Formats: sequence, structure tokens, C-alpha cells
Amino acid sequence: MENLKFMKANFYFDGANLCCNNHFGNRLVIPLGDKTSKHPITERVFSKLNMPIGLNSTSGRALQALSVLVLDTHISALLWVLYYQTKAFRRTLLEDLQLKDDEPLGLIYNSELNLCFACLDFWDSNHLSVKSNDFSALDMWERLVVSHVCDALNSRNLRGNKKDDEKDIQCFLDSLERWDNPYSPEKNLHHFNLINLAIAIGQPQRADNVPMRKARKQFRNIAWEPYKKSWSDYKQAIHAGRLNKVHIDGEDLYIQMERRSRICVT
Repeated sequence: MENLKFMKANFYFDGANLCCNNHFGNRLVIPLGDKTSKHPITERVFSKLNMPIGLNSTSGRALQALSVLVLDTHISALLWVLYYQTKAFRRTLLEDLQLKDDEPLGLIYNSELNLCFACLDFWDSNHLSVKSNDFSALDMWERLVVSHVCDALNSRNLRGNKKDDEKDIQCFLDSLERWDNPYSPEKNLHHFNLINLAIAIGQPQRADNVPMRKARKQFRNIAWEPYKKSWSDYKQAIHAGRLNKVHIDGEDLYIQMERRSRICVT
């Protein structure tokens, strides 16, 4: 059996404040208030903030450095979800922490959570049989978050080519426009299941009566279109150079900081 070592954040509650000590020993404090700190969404975000990442003890320095970056980006995205879902603190708090660059990924996380809620709400409100084995929207979303982290840790996906990434996202968006599922059940089962569910709900059907047509349109407006927009915004952030590109070359991990400059972080 392989020896694993784990890295994780150490978020904790101090009263109604969400706290963490960062890499430099500084204490991060996010005031949430008593009501928000006990909200089910806050509890799920908190559990994912402290999600451990396991590494083989023989992993090279590039993969170890990548894991630190992935963990930091994942945490930033979750904090943006907490902001959008609760509005319990000012967005300037996250901007002052220099987390603005991770907002596009946070918007994807957030739109996926809203899509999970909207899918299950649709089945409930229209008295339809549930097409999901998950217990709740938050259960569905937790699995999506884990999938995002696993994908980000897959070094085979790190090409460092902005044009290829933009092209891939555009193909992804084109599939959604055609009501096709861009995910593979072999590679991204939980995302595949969610998008299948969303397509079954959102795609117009000729046989629908007036109430069902209105229900589908409302679903598209409140969840499906914002989900697509979050990916479109992510693509635009890549194009504008707001997202640092990462790639592995041998045992070294590089970050593309600007259009023509890169730094080695290993």
C-alpha cells in the first residue's frame, strides 16, 4: 500500500467568525454572524475548505507545488461561494486578501450550486419523480467540488496553452447551446449526471402544457443561463490574462504570470 501524506487548510470557527492561519502565520478572520455561521451552506463550504489532499510520499516537487496552488485556488473559490450565497460580508474583504483572480472559478462553483438547487426544486415543485440518487442539492454539489479538485491535480491536463483552453471552453459552451452533455461519465460522472438532469429540465418540449413551459423557462432564466455565463466569463478571464496559467515541465512547475513571462515555483 502506498504511503500517503495529506495537506489541508485549517479553518475553524471562533464564535461566529470563520478563521484560518495562512502560510505566513497571519490569521484570516471572516465575520459571518450567528445566523450565517450555522447555515447549511456555510457548514458544507466549511467542510470543503478543510478537505484534505492526499499525495504519494514519493511525489515529485512539481506535483507537491501544484497541490499547494490547487488547494489555495480551491479555498479562494469556496470563499467566493460563501460570499455570493450569504452576503454576510463585503466583497472587498476577499479583494483585500488578493483573491479577486479566483472569482471566476468561484462563480462556476456558485453557479453549479444554484443549478443543483434549481434542478431538485423543479422536480419537487412540479411533482415529478426524482431523477437523482443524491439526498440533497448540497450532496450533489459537494461531489462536484471534489471533482474540480481532482481534475486540477491531474498534471496531464496542464498544457499551459491559453488558446487551447479557450477553444476547449468554447466547445463546452457550444455543446450546452445544442443541449448536448459535454461531460463524459467515465471522467466526470457527477458533472455528467447534473448536466443530464439540467438538460432534461431545461430543454423545451413540444408536448409541454403552458404551466410546464413556464416552469422550464424559469429554470433556464434562474439557473441554466447563469451556469453558461459563468463558463463564458471564465473563458473571458483566460483571454484577458487574469488567470495565471500553470504547467509542469519535468520536475518543475511554472506559472505564466503575464503574456510572455513565466516563473518557476519549484
